[in-house]
Amino acid sequence: MAIDYRQSGVDVEEGYRAVGKYKAHAKRTSIPGVLNGLGSFAGMFEVPAGMKNPVMVSGTDGVGTKLDIAFEMKKYALKLAALPEDKQKQIMSLIDMLEG
Repeated sequence: MAIDYRQSGVDVEEGYRAVGKYKAHAKRTSIPGVLNGLGSFAGMFEVPAGMKNPVMVSGTDGVGTKLDIAFEMKKYALKLAALPEDKQKQIMSLIDMLEG
């Protein structure tokens, strides 16, 4: 059974409204080199000379809500490859603890 964002407790439209309220404030903190604006899943920054068209990309993606939903539904599909080893171990320990 697949559930959508609203069924999982996420109001996407409210998220858009919240971003609209603080977007102008965040834009004022931008500095030369920033390549994208608020709302992307990663920040992109132009890296100074030395490489051809270098871009540093950085992002975060929390797992808390995803784990809550997975445990509630008793469905697990973990993609840990992109996480540092210490985070992988923390998540696996949490799963072991919750599964008792």
